[in-house]
Amino acid sequence: MLILLYVQHELSYDHFHEKADRIYRLTRERFWNQAGKTDSHDVRVGSLVGSLLKNDFEGIEMVRLYETRPWIRLADRKERSHGFVFADPGVFDVFTFPFISGDPKTALRDPHTVVLTETTARRYFGSRNPVGEVLILEEVGQTLKITGVIQDIPANSHIQAHFLASWQGLKSVMPPKFFEDWYASDCSVYVLIAEGTTPETLTRQFPDFVERHEGRGHSKITHLYLQSLTDIHLRSHRRGESGPIVYIYLSLAIAAIILIIACINFMNLMTARSVNRSKEVGLRKVVGANRYQLIQQFLSESILIALVALFFALLLVELALPWFNGFLGKDLKLDYTGRIDVVLGLFGLVGLVGILAGSYPALFLTAFRPEAVLKGSLETGIGGGWLRKGLVVLQFAASTVLIIATGVVYSQVAYMKDKNLGFDQDQVLVIHNVPQALLDRFDTVRHEFLQYPGIVNVCTAGRVPPLSKRFYLWGLNVSHNRQETTLKMPKDEPDGAGSSLKMPYGPVSHDFFRTFGMKMVAGRDFSSDLPTDSKQVLVLNETAVKALGFPSMEAAVGAPFRYWNRQGKIIGVVQDAHFESLRKAIQPVGFVIDPNYFEYLAVHIEGDTAQALGFLKEKWQALHPGYALEYSFVDEDFDRQYRAEEKQGEMFSLFALLAVFISCLGLLGLASYTAEQRTKEIGIRKVLGASVAGLVMMLSGGFIKLVVLANLIAWPLAYWAMRDWLTNFAYRIDLSWEVFTLSGGLTLVIALLAVSYQAWKAARSNPVDALRYE
Repeated sequence: MLILLYVQHELSYDHFHEKADRIYRLTRERFWNQAGKTDSHDVRVGSLVGSLLKNDFEGIEMVRLYETRPWIRLADRKERSHGFVFADPGVFDVFTFPFISGDPKTALRDPHTVVLTETTARRYFGSRNPVGEVLILEEVGQTLKITGVIQDIPANSHIQAHFLASWQGLKSVMPPKFFEDWYASDCSVYVLIAEGTTPETLTRQFPDFVERHEGRGHSKITHLYLQSLTDIHLRSHRRGESGPIVYIYLSLAIAAIILIIACINFMNLMTARSVNRSKEVGLRKVVGANRYQLIQQFLSESILIALVALFFALLLVELALPWFNGFLGKDLKLDYTGRIDVVLGLFGLVGLVGILAGSYPALFLTAFRPEAVLKGSLETGIGGGWLRKGLVVLQFAASTVLIIATGVVYSQVAYMKDKNLGFDQDQVLVIHNVPQALLDRFDTVRHEFLQYPGIVNVCTAGRVPPLSKRFYLWGLNVSHNRQETTLKMPKDEPDGAGSSLKMPYGPVSHDFFRTFGMKMVAGRDFSSDLPTDSKQVLVLNETAVKALGFPSMEAAVGAPFRYWNRQGKIIGVVQDAHFESLRKAIQPVGFVIDPNYFEYLAVHIEGDTAQALGFLKEKWQALHPGYALEYSFVDEDFDRQYRAEEKQGEMFSLFALLAVFISCLGLLGLASYTAEQRTKEIGIRKVLGASVAGLVMMLSGGFIKLVVLANLIAWPLAYWAMRDWLTNFAYRIDLSWEVFTLSGGLTLVIALLAVSYQAWKAARSNPVDALRYE
């Protein structure tokens, strides 16, 4: 039930919009290389693309969303906003965001207007209606009038906004180029298609649209697609997104495994104890009961047991939900009122489990012939049927697969966390949202920060690791020969002719490599003492040198290059570094000094981090009064990248433990019953001199063989499944035999403990009592 609550929540994303089945997001795929390989698949496009789309296509509604984090002053409070989104006026026609106050038709019609969510309005204004009040965008001095309050956007929405501001007001915030750049990737563009129209109808027209606006031949390298709104959360694999549909499948598989293991226990114990009900079945048949009536009776008993189990399960779910929500970071609730689907689902689950668990025992018990019952020739115990043995094998095979999966996930996460990334991530602090005024006087900021002895280096860059967004602002098409390495923007070579490599472009400042502890493997670093380094030099990473075909790292140093208005020489080769998640391979990169694209500050600290941080906050207030320092540490940011895998590992651990526990409960019951059935045999063996150890081995041996067989079946299945999971990572562990043998040994030991106790207890009993038990 807990897993199904989680799955239901994940599957419900964006379904609350009334027109969800007709809403699509525009995505763009690019092929900027000779091989025709996808270079990028962006979920954001330029503002211009959205406006052109609206003009060229009839029967659609288009909405652009642009998210930013401006400093705002509202109700005598000044703070950095979260979830501040500029949107076209038609956003409330396309999406279902119910209004509490204000008019959705006119709320964002005027340029300087904004709508707040209910929680945001209450946080700033308490219980009074904020419509008519104003907020101020501090850095640009723009005043926005509050024209409405909407209900909080549900948690199961991929759009999470607290402020929705008029798109027209964005024109006074962003430069004209923002609205004119076809190649930009800034906005989320959504399209509402007319009823009766299919997305394929629009998609077929996109090549002509690209040719018309981007240029002749560009439809070969730029493809536009429509992505269904309800697919975005779970099935998106575009740049910057990773749909977790695989985790939904895994969760459902785990739930099914746990439930099936429990059902197997019921089947095994019912059929193993069949002798206790054989006389009942025989007598009922003698007095006229047909097999259908008996099957109905046994299935009813099974469903009744499942119904009682449901009652206890509901109590346990209510107790476990606070912990489960904390574990997942969700707010799941089991709503019994007004949700007929939930009630029907619960009773449907009871019926399914009851029938699944009770079907075989019902068929098995009702097949008894009355004469066989009277003669006492029924087979019982573990040796009584191959199906019971097969079910035990299936139980432990499933448990072993889960244990192996847990070991592999934990090993991969540990490998990613411990791997040398090629740069220093410890005690490197990154300052976000640095205002342009401070970037323009970076030398002054750097000098002020270096006054503290524990701060050893400061730099600025267009992006810093880990790269949640694109570190490289665009790709450079590179052609290399003996005379020169030529770098061109992709749009200058639309057909890709002559381009042998798409190389990302990394704008950094002089001290970037020193701040992140990256070593030069050939040549030299950027130097602030050489003015030409700011415009006429290029530094490559090792992967770029290899991709360009240089015979050695040293051979690249001194080679000429040309890129737009830059012309000069390659001065150095820096070691490869994992700036992105280990899911992705290291890219070839060309580093240049280009202040036009600086956005972040990075500070390398040695010694007491807390004291250095206090110093930085004081300096920041002096340099940028009234604004809080927004920062994060690189090592913590990297750890956050693998949180999904960590959660998956914890989930596997929890349910693998539960699966083994339930399997052992069944094994314990079967062992107990087997010992009971062989009581007389045990007594005779003891009288004849059998040892306790020998009896324990005799009683346990059959079960242990089944567990060993289960491991032999589970190992190839787990190997195949986890090898497939590891393909999601460019850098991954090797599947070693240790994790399989340890998992197998663990299940074997646990099973042995469960069985041996009952066997030992039976072997220690008084043989006199055993011989006269009848």
